[in-house]
Amino acid sequence: MRMIPSLLLAAATACISGAAIAAPAEKPVYEQLAVTPVPDMPEGDWDQLVTDVAHNRIYVSGEDGALMAAFNLETGALIASGGDVVSPHKVAFDPKTGHLLVAEGKDGTVKVLTTDFKTVASIPVGAKSDTGAIDLVGRVFYVSGRDGDTGSQISAISLDTLKVVRRFPVPAMTLKGLVLDRTGGRLFVSMRDKNAVGVIDIRTGTLRTWTSPNLNKNVPLAYDKRSQRLFAGSREPGRLVVLDARSGKELQSLPGTETADSMSFDEKGRILYVSGDTGMSRYRIAANGNATLLETDASLVGKSSLYVGENHRLYVMRPRKGETVAALQVYAIHD
Repeated sequence: MRMIPSLLLAAATACISGAAIAAPAEKPVYEQLAVTPVPDMPEGDWDQLVTDVAHNRIYVSGEDGALMAAFNLETGALIASGGDVVSPHKVAFDPKTGHLLVAEGKDGTVKVLTTDFKTVASIPVGAKSDTGAIDLVGRVFYVSGRDGDTGSQISAISLDTLKVVRRFPVPAMTLKGLVLDRTGGRLFVSMRDKNAVGVIDIRTGTLRTWTSPNLNKNVPLAYDKRSQRLFAGSREPGRLVVLDARSGKELQSLPGTETADSMSFDEKGRILYVSGDTGMSRYRIAANGNATLLETDASLVGKSSLYVGENHRLYVMRPRKGETVAALQVYAIHD
């Protein structure tokens, strides 16, 4: 009789253990929802993505494909491709006018397009126009371009008049990763050929230059206004460099994907996504701005990406390679 409680306990323990073993596995962080081929895209790079959430669209610039592409934001279905572009880079969307603004690297202009890719205007901004940032409150699109053979400039284009209203000189030939701190009245820009970050005071036009030991060929940037941190994707080797956005002091340097090209910060979830040649690096950002590398997932192929908080999805552009057709890849995020 004394053995019965022990037998019952053993049976209960076995049931609990069995239940634990049979429990379903956790969902992966990235759940692929759709892969949409883009057969018109040749081998080469995509560049930038932007959303029009109200009309359920996402637009992508095909840098090496001489095309723009529009997809359904929810299903990932290809809606249209084309446009009068040759080497499109940064693309921004103005919901008020319905205009797409595209930095055209071939002729040094910003092409203003309708959402079906018809040309509205062409605005000269300097050779090799590339990176940009849009201020929908101040009604300005900031975009980079060369200024002669020794430096560059950032042109401020009025979204209402489609005219350049101001220019900011920057002493570097290759500008990347432009982001706006509207509250502080600043623009941060990667000066890739200088291994530095430029900080432009929009009100005065003055420029400060920040350098650090781990900045090298830096491209994408993201800004966290809550913690006053600036995140920079550095190359060769791939690193995430965390700077104090008040002083420019380097606070952290962490491993990351190589040839980082796109960076998205989920402010609500406090996750930073960085895409590059060797996969997607994911970092948790603490309230104080401290970054922790969670993983670099080599299965997420494509340098060009965008996290969209409205539907908690990640969009990654797969390049064409051999028989593998270029495609939009859509992932649901499970934290």
